[in-house]
Amino acid sequence: MTQKNEKSRKVMEFNSLFLNLDEREQDQMLVVLRSLEYAQSVTGLRKDRRLPAVKNVT
Repeated sequence: MTQKNEKSRKVMEFNSLFLNLDEREQDQMLVVLRSLEYAQSVTGLRKDRRLPAVKNVT
């Protein structure tokens, strides 16, 4: 499987899993992902890609 096809498969799987979460769980998952993004950025493991901004809903 090519790298592009593998990435597409992973994105589709992630989208499916994410959309099956309720709104609260989605917000929690975004917090986890942003925390991982930050950790990677301070350790130099993250390339210059950012998650889209999402309003905090509480």
